[in-house]
Amino acid sequence: MRSKLNYDMLHPTYKALYDIVGEDNLLKIYELFRGDAVTVAYENV
Repeated sequence: MRSKLNYDMLHPTYKALYDIVGEDNLLKIYELFRGDAVTVAYENV
């Protein structure tokens, strides 16, 4: 299946979400929260 996103072009926050939940769920999160200010705390390891 072909990817809908170019991973290298994603903001670091979206890259982290992509790594955790995968592409399909990332797109669902994006559609749900698009336009809202969402604070995500994560730690680079």
